[in-house]
Amino acid sequence: MTGKDRRHGSTGHRRDGGSSDFPDTAFYYPRGMFTTARTTLDTLVTLEEAFIAAYLVGVRDLSSPDLRAAAARIMGVESDHRTMARVLAPGLDPAVGGPLRTITGFMGAAEAVDPANNNGVERMLGWTRIDQAVTALRPFSEKRVAAGVGFDASKAYPFRPFTPALPTSLGGF
Repeated sequence: MTGKDRRHGSTGHRRDGGSSDFPDTAFYYPRGMFTTARTTLDTLVTLEEAFIAAYLVGVRDLSSPDLRAAAARIMGVESDHRTMARVLAPGLDPAVGGPLRTITGFMGAAEAVDPANNNGVERMLGWTRIDQAVTALRPFSEKRVAAGVGFDASKAYPFRPFTPALPTSLGGF
């Protein structure tokens, strides 16, 4: 059992006998996450930017071509999520806080919602090791850290692992 497994109370194994790939079972969010469009989209973009940077570290550092390909594929999905938030923001109804013309992501500075063009590349946020991503994401998975940064630590949102049903095969690596 790893230190992370002990800290989260996980045994590191699923009930079906397989190993746990995801020891975090509850998540915390900023106040207003599910009631304020600004908070929701800023948080979504912040998370997606962190995930993109983490997967980019993986693309560079993982031990096999298959793992690097998996990291690149997942990073593409995270990028789509971030783009979706930026595309939806200007069309939000004023009743829910829209329209939004800027989004504040991981860097903490408001940026235009217009999706990036081909003049920029994905940010690595200065990260060179995956543990930097783990540290940056702790407010979302550890109650004490969540409370310390002003998140609503009074309510944990459970994560329930699932197996998606995909319409077609993902293909090989």
